[in-house]
Amino acid sequence: MGEKLAVDEQMVPFKGKNRLKQYLPGKPKKWGYKIFILAGSDGVPHNFEVYKGKAVQPVDLQDIGVSGNIVLRLSQRVPTPLNYKIFFDNWFTSVSLIKTLAQQGIHCTGTVRSNRLPGVNLKDIRCWKRNHLVCSEVTVTSVSLLSNYIGAHPVTEVDRWDGKNKKMIKVPCPAVVREYNKNMGGVDLLDSLTALYRTKIRSKKWYHRLMLHIIDMITVTAWLFYKRDSNNTGMKKEEQIQVVYCRKLV
Repeated sequence: MGEKLAVDEQMVPFKGKNRLKQYLPGKPKKWGYKIFILAGSDGVPHNFEVYKGKAVQPVDLQDIGVSGNIVLRLSQRVPTPLNYKIFFDNWFTSVSLIKTLAQQGIHCTGTVRSNRLPGVNLKDIRCWKRNHLVCSEVTVTSVSLLSNYIGAHPVTEVDRWDGKNKKMIKVPCPAVVREYNKNMGGVDLLDSLTALYRTKIRSKKWYHRLMLHIIDMITVTAWLFYKRDSNNTGMKKEEQIQVVYCRKLV
């Protein structure tokens, strides 16, 4: 397991009749099963959970709400306290989740919704002048992201396209934003590689789609391990087997 991990959702395309089927209008595949995945920044999955409605939280874990509980359950496989870092989006992020993971010795960063910050009005200019929001013994950096281990500094400059002036410009980028953007895409990488050569077998059995998706994920994971080991041994990129050939072998 790598140091940088991400929690995000993934859709398994399915339009048949089943109570587990979900509709997410913002996804490329809008109908299907929803899976929550803990994956490394390199796309390797380490834990997953199929969404099946209201879940029972294990007795040894705190109950901090539906979205936060998912992160706590998935992160049970993360060794503690070794300062692993987990990234997630604003559907999961809350002050309670940040504090709970900090107490377990897990670093984390996530975008946050304004209604998840009790007593803090992000529209108030006075709040923007405050560098930290202190909760008990855990210091949480607050702008539009929450983190228990990294703040705004050092601020660096990054290149961005200015659509109005039609040219590249330099814009300031806080350290927490740079860290989040660099490491949040692990689940999206796994999703895109799985979708490239998805097993397409029509079936009326609702569980066939899930089983085939897991096989596709195993295939992609094996290729990601192969790619990592090939890079570590110095193999040239043009000599490495591409994911399309690994999929044909299966």
